[in-house]
Formats: sequence, C-alpha cells, structure tokens
Amino acid sequence: MRFFNAFRRSSTFTGVFSSQQLIMTKPRIHLFLDWDGTLSTQDTLATVAKIGYTHHQRNTSVTSLQLPSWENITEAYMEDMKAHQERYKPEAKHRTSVTEELAYLASLKEVERASVQRVVASRIFRGVTRTEIDAVARDAVSESIVQLRPGWADILEDVGRRNGYMAIVSVNWSGEFIKRCMFWANEERGAEIGDGGHTSAELPWFKVCANEIDGLGLRHGAGWLSKDSSEINQEGTSGILTSEDKLRVLERLVDEADTREQRERVEQKATWRQLQSSKKVYVGDSVTDLACLCSDTIDVGICIRDERMGSGQRGLAETLDRVGMKVRSIAEYARTDDDSTSKEKELWWARDFHHILNSPLMENTTQDI
Repeated sequence: MRFFNAFRRSSTFTGVFSSQQLIMTKPRIHLFLDWDGTLSTQDTLATVAKIGYTHHQRNTSVTSLQLPSWENITEAYMEDMKAHQERYKPEAKHRTSVTEELAYLASLKEVERASVQRVVASRIFRGVTRTEIDAVARDAVSESIVQLRPGWADILEDVGRRNGYMAIVSVNWSGEFIKRCMFWANEERGAEIGDGGHTSAELPWFKVCANEIDGLGLRHGAGWLSKDSSEINQEGTSGILTSEDKLRVLERLVDEADTREQRERVEQKATWRQLQSSKKVYVGDSVTDLACLCSDTIDVGICIRDERMGSGQRGLAETLDRVGMKVRSIAEYARTDDDSTSKEKELWWARDFHHILNSPLMENTTQDI
C-alpha cells in the first residue's frame, strides 16, 4: 500500500457474521502527533536553525561570524530556564498532581517567548525562503540527520485506510520544514506520489500545526517567527510555545474531527452504530506533551519511550511518576480499558509506531448494525 494513495481510501468491513447483524471492523483512529522526538527520532531545532545560518553564509553580507552562535542562543535559553525553575513555587518535588505540573508548564511561556525574541532580534532567519527550507530538509533526511521513527509511514497509511483524521501539533519553529522532511523521507522509501504530487500535509484532513518563519516566498522575508505572535495564522493557530498552547490547538483539531464525523452521519443518513466507532489518539515524548496526553478530549495518550530513553523522554517519565500517573505498555491495552468506569486517567507507552500498530488498540472490533 503506497503512502500517499492510502489517504483517499475509506475503511472497509473485514468480516460479516450471521444475518449481517454483527460486523467486524477496524475502529477509526484520529491520530494527533508531536514532531520533535516523536515522529522524528531526535529534536530537530538545531537543523531548523541551520537554515538561517546557511542562508546568511550564501546570500548576504552578514557573515555567520556576525550572527550570534547557536551555542550562545542555547546557553541563554538554559540560563533563563534555570532561573525560572529556581524561582517557581512549588518546586518540582512538591508538585504531586497533574494540575500543579500543568500550571508550572504554562508558566514557562515568558521563558519561551524571550528565547524566540532573542532569535528574531538576531535576524538569523531574515530572508529565508521555502526553497532553502526544502534544501536543508532534503539534505538532513538524506544524511540521516533527521530520521523518522520506525513505522511512521505504516501507521499513517493504516489510519488513512480507516478514514481517520491526522495532524501534527508542534512547538517547532517551522511547519514548512516538517512537511518537507516528511516529503523527502517518503521519497527515501521509494514510494510513489499519488494525487498529482500532493504531499500528505497538503491533503485536506492532514494538518501540520506548528510555528513558521514569516515572509517565506518573499524575496526579502521578514524573518519573524509566528511563535512570537498572538495573531492567528493560516492554520488557525497563534504562536505555539508551551504545553498549554499545544492543548489549545489539539482541542480545536478534535472539534474539527467531531464535526467531520457528524457531517458524515448526516450525509449518509447513518446511525451511530452503523458507522465505525472512533478513537482519538495522541502520541508525544516530552513534558511539553503533558497537557495533550492527559486531556479528556483524548481517548488514548501514548508516550514514546526508546529502550534507552533520551532526556526528554526521561523527564516525562519522571514527571508522570511524580504526579502518580500510571503508564503501561500499549501491548497491554485491552478493549475493556475503554469501558472503564474509573475516572483515573491512564497513559500508555510505545517504542515506535510498529509497536502501536501491532497493539490491541488497532485490532478489529465487532459492533451491531
């Protein structure tokens, strides 16, 4: 099954039982993903920064030596973060509930905004074009600097066959970079491009909701970042800096998925039983994903955990343990978990997207007609 062609297909019944009173069907999955460290195996921010530095080296009189080094920008951010952590009360060891932790994560907005304003003031991204973003993304994928997590294309194809809704929700600086990385990663697989060359991110119900470098496509782009803006961009979101911002975007996307399902039921004159049951799944890897993972708008929250966890994964695992949140392997998922009357939220972990695909979450279900 080719990656792009799968997005135009609807799910089909996989079995029919006595008198067609019971059918077996794959549940519709609405999949919402983080990008850095989740869909990609590593953080890609340094690679995005490279777009700006490369632009200045090749196109302007401002040499890379006149720009602040990426190391200096990173160090300033870490200093701000450390100072905020030392001032914030209650301190980490005394934050023992999800509510307390989410309040702390929301308080990081000014730290994040200061970092973005520092980058904007440095003019690193001034004049950057889509062509330059594409070139850096292509080289990064080709040289394995940016790698997508095993099973990424398989799960997108599978969700596409189920007629699901998919979106990336990211604090990354450039949604265009994310789209081009996905395009070139798919090219590396040797997959055919269907639908006249459209990428997955251009299909009407696959969205990339991230920040963006302002002025792309202009000869002398402004180089501002939408991450520093309260204005609504073309994706319907303002700057995405924190866990709280990601939740705001996720809730809008979930509303869109629900509206789409309701419209289908009206158009098909179908009952709730006659159309597939759906599940809203969020997959993330760090504390920035905490609000989305724990949201009541999500049916299944999945934490990506490598066999040897990275710092972001470890930070999320330690936070969840501190606030008393249970996390089990997605391989242990059972349909009975859906019907639990317990109000206690439970999360799941997975190594990669193959792990999710092969889990009971994605198995066939039976329902009456």
